[in-house]
Amino acid sequence: WTKLGRPRRLNRTTFSGHCFQNSFVTGVVVLGVIGLLSPATYGQTRGFSAQGQIGGLGLGWPALVLAGLVLGGIVYALVHRNGIRWAVVRMVDPWRRPMQDHDSYDGAVGALEACPETLRSRYAMRFVYKPPLLAVLATFFAFSSAYFLVDAILAQFVVGWQQPVLAVVNAVLSVVLWRVAAVPLSTWRLAVSVHKTVGTGYV
Repeated sequence: WTKLGRPRRLNRTTFSGHCFQNSFVTGVVVLGVIGLLSPATYGQTRGFSAQGQIGGLGLGWPALVLAGLVLGGIVYALVHRNGIRWAVVRMVDPWRRPMQDHDSYDGAVGALEACPETLRSRYAMRFVYKPPLLAVLATFFAFSSAYFLVDAILAQFVVGWQQPVLAVVNAVLSVVLWRVAAVPLSTWRLAVSVHKTVGTGYV
């Protein structure tokens, strides 16, 4: 029943592209702010920062470039704030109320109630916990790719060939994981609601 809840049309390529873009931009903003406030975190101690000045003020143009990227990421988030709010609401919603408006809800609840505890645990691992785990891993690799970008900027792009290669590899891994997670995430809300209904119920 949970599998029947999958959308008929799901473009995994588009989904993975959007998710990687959002997680990468978030990584640039978060890690960029850290780099501006504490360049020593990235091993940068040149200029005024080495003389006790605040943050990355003494790093010259790299700090300006990084500040521009951070500002651009913040503007991106503001432009897409409605989409961000929508995503947050959808993640929280199945924990707050049963998804009775979903066509597969009643059938999935009945099927899971008829299962022994071992099968319920397998259901939870596969449909409830696995999708967000894939999303966390995909976000981790997107952040790793963003880290290499921020580090390269602060180092004035004086880095070895390994750094851009690792950045690309992490980006590819993130996209692949988002693509793999697309289908499981499409039924995650339904699975959470079904599992909670059968397990603890809603107050």
